[in-house]
Amino acid sequence: IIMVFIAMPLSVHLIVNLGEDCPENRIEEEQCFAPTDKSQRTFTWILTTLRICTLVFGSIIGAVSDRYGRKPILILALIGYSLTGACFLIGWEAQSKIMFYVGAGILGACSPINPQVYAYVTDISAPNRLARNMGYVQGFGYFFGLMLGAVVSLIITGLTTGSEGAEDENLTPYNKLFVASYSTGLVFS
Repeated sequence: IIMVFIAMPLSVHLIVNLGEDCPENRIEEEQCFAPTDKSQRTFTWILTTLRICTLVFGSIIGAVSDRYGRKPILILALIGYSLTGACFLIGWEAQSKIMFYVGAGILGACSPINPQVYAYVTDISAPNRLARNMGYVQGFGYFFGLMLGAVVSLIITGLTTGSEGAEDENLTPYNKLFVASYSTGLVFS
């Protein structure tokens, strides 16, 4: 949650705006964080890359998992999520939009995994345990996972964006936020 919905948009806006209209010595000004036409366009293309990859891979992943098994596809998806966190982290550290495009493509390729999870649980569950196991997937995997992600994002944001160093090193709180969030996404996957 924090990696894709909070840190990635802010990272892209900052990278684009720092390169254009916002010198580093004025990072605390509001205009650096405001989405500009150029940063919105870049962010839209990054999300479009993610969705196109989801569409392409979503249409073939079912057939691939039927042929080679569900477990290898699930493992590849986890590796893809890890690579996404690494790409976003490298993209922020290198101030490179290209790494955000690569990360979005990898994330899009890994996104159609939900049907695979349901199919895998169906494959490995005994008939009398199927309903209970599907409840576990829904409860722990999605409901609890989303709540835990939101709590972790609040904790990371609270710990990393304090009032320290705003005059000396303007990007320090944001460096901590992005490094912590992308690293958390990498570790969780």
